[in-house]
Amino acid sequence: MSQPGCAGARIPPNEGCLGHLAPDQVATYLREVARGNELDGRGVQFSKQLLHRVFAGNFLGRIPAACFDGATFEGDTNFDGMIFEGDIHFRGAHFLGNTSFDGAVFKRSLDLQNTTFGGNLILSKARFESTHHLGPFLVRKHLVLDRAVFERAVVIDAAAFGVTCDMTIFAKGVTLLLGPRSHLIFERSTLGGSSFVGQSNHFTLKRDLERDPDESDFDFFIRQGAAKSDDENYFYAEDWFDKSPALLDDVICSVSSRESESYMSYQFHLFDSARPRVLSLRETDVAGLTISHVDLAACRFVGAFNLDRLRLEGGPALFSVARGGRWTTGRQSIVEEQLYRRRLAFVQYVSWKPNRSTVAFGSRNANELFKLQDVWFPARCRVPRSLESFLKTMEPPEAEEVVSAYRGLRKAREDIKDEPGAADFYYGEMEMRRLSPWTRRGERLLLWLYRIVSGYGVRASRALISLAVTVVAFALLLERWGFRERKSLLSSLLFSAQSTTSLLRPPDLATTEIGDWINLTLRLLGPLFFGLFLVSLRARIKR
Repeated sequence: MSQPGCAGARIPPNEGCLGHLAPDQVATYLREVARGNELDGRGVQFSKQLLHRVFAGNFLGRIPAACFDGATFEGDTNFDGMIFEGDIHFRGAHFLGNTSFDGAVFKRSLDLQNTTFGGNLILSKARFESTHHLGPFLVRKHLVLDRAVFERAVVIDAAAFGVTCDMTIFAKGVTLLLGPRSHLIFERSTLGGSSFVGQSNHFTLKRDLERDPDESDFDFFIRQGAAKSDDENYFYAEDWFDKSPALLDDVICSVSSRESESYMSYQFHLFDSARPRVLSLRETDVAGLTISHVDLAACRFVGAFNLDRLRLEGGPALFSVARGGRWTTGRQSIVEEQLYRRRLAFVQYVSWKPNRSTVAFGSRNANELFKLQDVWFPARCRVPRSLESFLKTMEPPEAEEVVSAYRGLRKAREDIKDEPGAADFYYGEMEMRRLSPWTRRGERLLLWLYRIVSGYGVRASRALISLAVTVVAFALLLERWGFRERKSLLSSLLFSAQSTTSLLRPPDLATTEIGDWINLTLRLLGPLFFGLFLVSLRARIKR
């Protein structure tokens, strides 16, 4: 019988929807569906009992074409191992709990446009034979695509706190469009064609920001679920944190009522960007993969194959090194260097202060250590705690592995004629060579001097400063010991400056034997530093 206010599609010749039919009417209708008709569940409120009544034992695990547009599924929903023979539509459907299609087979297309999932969406080991587009859809927690197989080129447009692709096969490539603050883990996967990872334009963050002037934290008010705007192609997703990200130590959750909607209040340190984040590319062949408008601050590159053929476009937000140490300069770096330097900072801290090898939480020693480590491994480079279990390993890599990753990324930049972009990767490569325990002492000293005087040939300011310091220092030496007749400091500076260039001859002044040696040294160092300045300048402005 029809129920007042029911939005479910009517099942002819009955007057009610699938959820309001009598048991004998449901059985009759399902027998008709088994003969090849489409299962019509549009707008139906599916309880666990109704879902079990519809699917248990009726189709022997092989579901014909079905339409669940606008339906609501209460609690956890399980379609594990089912074979969907026809087109399956969940357009505008709402899944209030966890949803699992583990091991399912989709022989035709799967439609998830404007679908929302209140928990996890499990598509692990699923096989998609004809699906070429998924989404846009919203997952409140994690979207799991581990060991899934996509036989056609597919576009996945989704917003989820975590998106995991472990041993996933994209036979003809994939286009992954992610919502703001989504986290992608892409490990041991296969890309059979050109692929793309970028930001979706179907999602936006709508936030009420209230800042306490005495605090550095923000409150984000998050509506659970999502709603369409006036534009059918636009999706408003407030946010989808299930737990605190890595930059959070704690999450403060409270539920209140605002205009008949549930809001979650999360308190955390302000994140620099609303871009989606890629957390790992390890053991994946990234040849032909393009990443654009994505935050790579916490991305693990070590272990990825063919990094020299990875394209980073649209201003990828690699982490900039903090200016926390002596001779430290702002540059783009990868998280493996941060992890290595954090471990090195701890080892050096203990070796320098053996009596502080044991520190108590909250003590002065612990605060010093945490501050030292945060210089090289700040919150933005960390993985959300709820996603750590999805990563294969969290151990810091070896220095040689980081060198190899930097070399591949540098070559990728050079191949697209982006010399300025390659300069930072070259700097990181040289830094890890210098810090490697396998580097010989003499080579390490040479690298240290190269770093100081010119920033490995990519810091023009250092080369210019080195040149100026050389001119002034040798001018002081000349004034004191260089001339037979005492000269003023200004005359010594002029003589020193002219001696550093091979284009001008120094003035004909009588010098002592020490002055001759000083002059000879100036004629060696001057052109060297000037040449390093020109090389560094070219590395920054060459296109």
